[in-house]
Amino acid sequence: MQNNIYTDPLIITFDNCNGILLTIWNTKVDLPLEEYKDLVHSYIDSINYYKPLVILVDARNANFAIPVETQDWLNEITRPLYKRYGIEKMALIMSNDFIAQLSFEQTIQDLQINSIDIKYFESTNDANEWVYKNINKKQMA
Repeated sequence: MQNNIYTDPLIITFDNCNGILLTIWNTKVDLPLEEYKDLVHSYIDSINYYKPLVILVDARNANFAIPVETQDWLNEITRPLYKRYGIEKMALIMSNDFIAQLSFEQTIQDLQINSIDIKYFESTNDANEWVYKNINKKQMA
């Protein structure tokens, strides 16, 4: 069963059966910083509510380049949550916007949580295959 939480420019879906939080970011290049921060707060609220084991981030249409100081802020508020809820893995489907993707990668690199298996993908199919393949192996063990 899946629950849809928010709509454009951020769609959040939770897969109850597998503990996967899917976020689809559809941000504009010129998104005001405060609106971006509001989206991040919605993302944080969904993590607090659902306590996922896996986070799948679809950033193909994320065109907002995260400023460096905002990257630091983002990591300060997400790092404790990822640790608290024991996020095991994070799959990131890369943005089509080169600058936005660089800012996204820098944010994730600065996160510095070795316990999370983080992988980058260019396609949704590859990301889903990686996420669900690993979950299915755990369930069978």
